[in-house]
Amino acid sequence: MAKILKIDGDVVSIGTNDGGIKEVRRSDINFIPKVDDEVEIFETEENIIVTKKESQQQFNLNSGIYINVSNN
Repeated sequence: MAKILKIDGDVVSIGTNDGGIKEVRRSDINFIPKVDDEVEIFETEENIIVTKKESQQQFNLNSGIYINVSNN
């Protein structure tokens, strides 16, 4: 899992899955970055896009069917 390690001005350092570090600009990130945010990196030869990885717990809380049964 890639994770934000350091934010220094306009440069964000991200630890990659293979143990490396990738530096990106804040403009490549589509959210307000914080150290320890888990992220996904998508890149082509011309572009890099970094998105915040949604935690499994947060995903489960926001999905599913909720039934409210009331016998009033």
